[in-house]
Amino acid sequence: LWAKNRGIYSNVLGFFGGISWAILVARLCQLYPYFNTAALVKRFFKLYERWDWNNPVVLTHIQEKETPGLMMFKIWNPKANPQDRMHLMPIITPAFPCMNSTHNVSETTKRIIMTEISRANKVLEQVEQGKCKWREVYRPLPFFAQHKIYIQIEVLAATPQVF
Repeated sequence: LWAKNRGIYSNVLGFFGGISWAILVARLCQLYPYFNTAALVKRFFKLYERWDWNNPVVLTHIQEKETPGLMMFKIWNPKANPQDRMHLMPIITPAFPCMNSTHNVSETTKRIIMTEISRANKVLEQVEQGKCKWREVYRPLPFFAQHKIYIQIEVLAATPQVF
């Protein structure tokens, strides 16, 4: 809900998709298994605001299979695959073959994601001090108020096959 309201939920557009957000939450729960819900939400934004994105978010050890028939699957490995070194915010899927679920993230979308995470962390600090309400964290992004000028592109085709 938070990511959708803030306009940063879309793998296709270079943000995190559902699996990426789920892995982030799962990692948080691994690190803080005894936290209550409110503490987890607060820690989520603090943790990922400070995360060193040179290190991937992983739930399990990345496994390479030496089993015949499985060795053809490409596994995320920045030591062996130069293109994997270019990933800006790697979040690795836990099941074989382990892949980066955020390969579409660009410098621009990383900046936007980090700005939103930082904003949420600051708002939660204000909530803790009683200066604002929880709903402020989930407040929808006022896109049209923030962007007075924007481009809308409409693509049309005579048949669905053209797409």
